[in-house]
Amino acid sequence: MSLSDWLLELFFPRWCCHCGSYGELLCADCFNQIEFSVEIVKTENLDSLSSLTVFNAIGRDLIHALKYASVKQVAITCARMMYLYGKIPEVDILTAVPLHPHRQAQRGFNQAKEIAIELARLLKLPYLEITERVVHTTNLAKVSSRQQRAKTIQGQFRLREFDHTLLVNKRVLIIDDVWTTGATLQEVALTIKKLPVVNIAGFVFAHET
Repeated sequence: MSLSDWLLELFFPRWCCHCGSYGELLCADCFNQIEFSVEIVKTENLDSLSSLTVFNAIGRDLIHALKYASVKQVAITCARMMYLYGKIPEVDILTAVPLHPHRQAQRGFNQAKEIAIELARLLKLPYLEITERVVHTTNLAKVSSRQQRAKTIQGQFRLREFDHTLLVNKRVLIIDDVWTTGATLQEVALTIKKLPVVNIAGFVFAHET
């Protein structure tokens, strides 16, 4: 393998995240097995919260490749699927659930932000970093209780310093990769509610059942 081919494989892997077949990050056979399950609910802090698929098998492998194997290109695949097959509300601005700087340094990037930026590009809408994470806590994936997650996540976010008048009467869509209990999205939405926005929605790639 030449150096150029090796670099292409490193930064643009061509192995299916689920079955391992060579060719694409998600092969046609695996794509056809995805359970599109757009669940839409209204929560205390979100006018709507929806997901594209369920967090099992293929959806799980895609997200794990993105978060834990640092296959950044998966974010583009996820965003394009959300654009083509998701039910996206009418919004003005996209944002993402932020990572704490320490966690982002460990991972190399914020997977939710990468998805949101690509989705914003496809929708021809602006992307804006509205909130920041100021508390670094344990990995929430290890916290299974809904009540404990909600308690752990409280007070972890604050508004970033920018011209807040940009959001007057705007509809905001918060993007995340996985919805487990909704606690994180709820807390981010609660923080954004301090601004003069008119609608806050959440949209995730997958939700746990």
